[in-house]
Amino acid sequence: MKTKFYRVLAAALLLSGLAVGCSKSKKEQITVNIGITTYPEVILAEVQGFFEEELAPLNATMNIVTFTSGPPVVEALASRSVDFGAFGDQPALQAISSGVPVKILSGITDGTESQGLVARKDSGIKSVKDLKGKKIAAPAGSSAHIVLLVFLEKEGLTLDDIQYINLDIGSITTSLITGDIDGAVAFGTVFTAPPESEGIVKVQNGFGYKRSLGVIAGRTEFTEKHPDITVAILRALQKAAKWRVDNYDESIDILAEWYGMEREPIIQLNKATITMLKIDQDAQDSILFTADTLYRYEILSEKLTAEKIFDLKFQERAGTETFPGWGSERASKYTQ
Repeated sequence: MKTKFYRVLAAALLLSGLAVGCSKSKKEQITVNIGITTYPEVILAEVQGFFEEELAPLNATMNIVTFTSGPPVVEALASRSVDFGAFGDQPALQAISSGVPVKILSGITDGTESQGLVARKDSGIKSVKDLKGKKIAAPAGSSAHIVLLVFLEKEGLTLDDIQYINLDIGSITTSLITGDIDGAVAFGTVFTAPPESEGIVKVQNGFGYKRSLGVIAGRTEFTEKHPDITVAILRALQKAAKWRVDNYDESIDILAEWYGMEREPIIQLNKATITMLKIDQDAQDSILFTADTLYRYEILSEKLTAEKIFDLKFQERAGTETFPGWGSERASKYTQ
């Protein structure tokens, strides 16, 4: 009887050990958090199931957190509340310079024509040259901020020649309508679809002044721990970019519903953007130009090198293309 008892006990312990072993070997479910402003590929990759398709085999899911501009995304990366950020090159560079452990992994868009100068019709601002003495707003730390600096510099002006006002992107249109400011350098639909019925007009986009790139940046701690997930995210974005080309009308409906907007502002924003995923040499040079300009204006505390800015091995593994989607036929004008 005693022998039989010990055999039963041994079997029970063996089964228990196997159960514990199975429990330990089960992969951890990972929620990936990405902070974005207005980047269609991220939204379409979620809604069309491309993130799920790429991440499910890795026991990961995607969670999208939306922000109004890049600086809050930087704060979220610094606090580790998001793992990736889709935002302009300026906030990404400011994050790196300020010690947030992130690197730029890939591009997301060329928004050179989706941001620029808007003004009141009665302000007397017909071109960038007319900014002297005017009240001009731009969100500090955003990609629009450096566009303003380059606008001024190329026309022989400085910030001292204008009354610069730091305004959140969501406050710019109202401030223009009420006359609190004469003009603003803005991005997204604030620039591409201003309320002309209220006397607000587009004056100048970034073409001929500065190439403005949106990027994907990732927390180094996360990307090095989860390289396969990082690659999967970039693959999903490329799938979304290619799907968007063949499903334009549906993509507009999805984006309008996501942002709670009418179709027309989304259409105008689409007309002004180009999907750019792989950071090629031209894009690297543009981002380095941004870094050098920000350093000259003492917005960055150090002169950043390519090694400190980029980690491009993930885009190579993902096989991302530079211009795989929307606006590819217009891309050559930015790389000549």
